[in-house]
Amino acid sequence: DAAYRRLEHVTVRYSKDKGIWVHESGGLGEGSNNIVVEHNENFGVSMDAPTVHTFGSLGFMALDNDAGEFEVRGGTVEQSAAWPSLRYTVTGDLYVSGVSSPVLTLSPATVLKFVADKGLYVGSSGPGALAAEGVTFTSASPEPSKGDWSGVQFDDSALNGSSALHDVVIEYGGGVWMEANLVLLSAKPDRPYLPYASCH
Repeated sequence: DAAYRRLEHVTVRYSKDKGIWVHESGGLGEGSNNIVVEHNENFGVSMDAPTVHTFGSLGFMALDNDAGEFEVRGGTVEQSAAWPSLRYTVTGDLYVSGVSSPVLTLSPATVLKFVADKGLYVGSSGPGALAAEGVTFTSASPEPSKGDWSGVQFDDSALNGSSALHDVVIEYGGGVWMEANLVLLSAKPDRPYLPYASCH
């Protein structure tokens, strides 16, 4: 993609704000590697949901950035994507849906920390699925408490056959817009995986 830029052996440090800010149509191109983002006064990297998958196995490190490692500003995942196992702070509502029936895959050790009143919605405006294993969905507050963020919701168009939660923790949600950490409308993520979902 012409909007994806290749970065090799790049160090980004000491910004007054964010280290790297990625537009929703941008991202890291194939061949990017050995990127270090450190000692910035805000997030190391700030990006929209559609670009997160471009930060794959790149030899990427984000160190000692004051606000955290990776900010996801929200947005809609409209194409199937696998996010790298990183720690994300989600500052806008996150949606998984679209005409291509996207599946968002989250791998073990991934952590999504949501700010107040934000949440994850699967299948809200079209077909979509969430496949998560060994993932933690939690509050972005340094002193978390119940109801800090909205929660995870499977809406009417969520794809039952492709959605699965395995060994997942969902905690400190049930805030504005949702009444629980995990909300299942007419959708039913694969039942064999649900007993492994731990919701606090």
